[in-house]
Amino acid sequence: MTQIEQKVGEGGFSESEAQAIEKSFAADGQERRGHFRPRIVLIQLLSKFGAPDRAVLVGEREQEFVLALPRALPNGERVLIFDHSAPDGPRDISGIVISSRRGSRPDDKRLKLVINYVQGRQISHT
Repeated sequence: MTQIEQKVGEGGFSESEAQAIEKSFAADGQERRGHFRPRIVLIQLLSKFGAPDRAVLVGEREQEFVLALPRALPNGERVLIFDHSAPDGPRDISGIVISSRRGSRPDDKRLKLVINYVQGRQISHT
């Protein structure tokens, strides 16, 4: 078990699950998401103590971030997103969950994904 696996909470994906989902979204075609490359991130609910959960950032535009998780996040929940693989370098994002829905693609249904929408802004480069 790597050091990052030890620090990740139980409410998200395992590392191998997140990698499979990241590849699934990347293979779905760039035409739906422009040139966005899905990537693994960590998300911390500010109302919850403990380690952050692993999620997959599957889309981003302006101040909206789209996350795939195995569960819905509560609407109105304040979150921090730790995006260590961002193209311009590591960054932290502060946001609020604005909605969630069940995934609609065949792979989403097979993997029982929930798509969560977060309105937020970058607060730092780490």
